[in-house]
Amino acid sequence: TVCGVSPRIRFDLIVNTMFKTALTEGKIVVNNPDIWRPIYDLRDCVKGYEKALQSNVSGVFNMGAENLTVLQIAEIIKETLLQEIDLEILLEIKNIPDKRNYRLSFDKAKDMLGFEAKYTVKDTVKSLINNRKKTGDMNQDKYYNIKTFKSLWQ
Repeated sequence: TVCGVSPRIRFDLIVNTMFKTALTEGKIVVNNPDIWRPIYDLRDCVKGYEKALQSNVSGVFNMGAENLTVLQIAEIIKETLLQEIDLEILLEIKNIPDKRNYRLSFDKAKDMLGFEAKYTVKDTVKSLINNRKKTGDMNQDKYYNIKTFKSLWQ
């Protein structure tokens, strides 16, 4: 799951969503703590594309930095916000069934392209903190793909 800062930041993706909710509501809601997500900072994503385009290797590659459970992601965000801006937030844990469960291997990209992501969730949260004023209102339709696509079809 790509995360991090961009001109049209996506607040409908897990790390960015949790960050936004922590700032705006003082909590992070974890619907299913045990499902997995591969996490990939946008800065690494750009480097990964560059590496793939510059290589003479073809194929499909899973790229990412780390596989974490949704609870682990929430805990990292909570801890980072406390350390960096002294913001205490609550974790609201639910146990809502969710079949979307992704855990990937990044070994092929490492072995065939020599690519390894370097940015962790903590690094991403620090970047989100440092760039939060540029974002403005985090509820703008442009930050959510569903809202953006719906506006194009109307």
